[in-house]
Amino acid sequence: MKLQRLFSVLHYCAFISGCALFAACLLHVSICAAHECASLLSITYARDNESEIIRLVFDKQVTTKSAVLEKNSARGLSPRVYIDFYDAYLTKNVPKTIVPASSTILQLIRIGQREPKTVRLVCDTTHALKRSSYTIVHDPRSPTVTVNFPVSQPRRSNKKKHLDRVKPSQRTLPIISEALPPSPSVAGSLPLPTSDIGTATTRRCIIVIDPGHGGKDPGAIGYNGIQEKDVCLSLATALKTRLEQEAWCTVQMTRDSDTFLSLSQRAQFANERNADIFISLHTNAHDDQSLTGVETYYLDFSSDEDARKVAARENFTSPEAIGDLEVILFDLVQSSKINASSILAGHVHNALVRNLSQRYSTTRNLGVKHAPLRVLIDAEMPCIIIETAFITNPDESKRLTDPDHQRLLVEAIAEGIRNFKTSSAFASYSMESKRF
Repeated sequence: MKLQRLFSVLHYCAFISGCALFAACLLHVSICAAHECASLLSITYARDNESEIIRLVFDKQVTTKSAVLEKNSARGLSPRVYIDFYDAYLTKNVPKTIVPASSTILQLIRIGQREPKTVRLVCDTTHALKRSSYTIVHDPRSPTVTVNFPVSQPRRSNKKKHLDRVKPSQRTLPIISEALPPSPSVAGSLPLPTSDIGTATTRRCIIVIDPGHGGKDPGAIGYNGIQEKDVCLSLATALKTRLEQEAWCTVQMTRDSDTFLSLSQRAQFANERNADIFISLHTNAHDDQSLTGVETYYLDFSSDEDARKVAARENFTSPEAIGDLEVILFDLVQSSKINASSILAGHVHNALVRNLSQRYSTTRNLGVKHAPLRVLIDAEMPCIIIETAFITNPDESKRLTDPDHQRLLVEAIAEGIRNFKTSSAFASYSMESKRF
């Protein structure tokens, strides 16, 4: 009897061992599959005078999708932002929760493996946010994703209703960071309500739009012989028309015809008009006609070799000579301008990617990048260059001449500028430069 009992115990132990071995094999297969994905190596939280920053470091580039969720009292859930990282795997050494110290926006940061190939970041917030309240920046130099929350976030409140009960003589100007209404659909192409925006500052925001190239400089020659200078002028004209529907801004163009301007003349044009924002429009080009995508640049040292090539093309120089421009930058760096420009780039680029992705499923997000671009060095205000598409790609080249596609780009750029205009970064820069 004892011997029979012993055999039963041994049989049970063998069964348990077999199950454990089988589970280990499954885990091994799962981990091996996960290695085909990007591994999340670390997540950190930091805060500076401008933003609360979450930085995630992967071992490969990832794609993302994000959304905001309202407070759910029934389930005891706070307002929150979530970001999904596709084809990604959460390594065991990454903390699953972070409590942001002294944060005015984030209550708790949580991260987990939502699906076998999807990592989800959840940020419980102190109040409801809009999608335009934060930016997601993919670093082209390394597989790093940075999520920026401007420090001064507007709370959703009954402030407008309260103002309606106050006599006109008692009303005060709304703060610059007040949230704007959502942008209209491209199809509607209607002007936004601007009753509150127009009084946000003592004068209108001055925006200078710079159509790249022109005159003797055709820029890149695209598929079927279309020229970059013509596409940029057409797109800039459409953007000026769209922005002029807004009561809070005044828009001027560096050129409104097929004329040549040097890079210094373009920046000087904006400086002389005391512009608040400078937007330079371009199209990308490459020997490989299959390349597609949208990318946005702000001023700083070169972020990668491709950025150096873009800077060389736009600066009329060689990639090797970019090093000399970087030396000049050491004497010209204006941290507040560069920081504001990077946030402007993030707002505009995210709006472009979001709108383009809704229309075209194959949209490639090439990210926000930085390089020593001559026209941006000379400009004295937040400034960016938008490479709207690859003019050398047959499909994107055709779209660039399509008025409907141009309206799509224009709506996205206008949305990004509005979001930046109402951000704490713009308010801080405006106060520092004593523009208002």
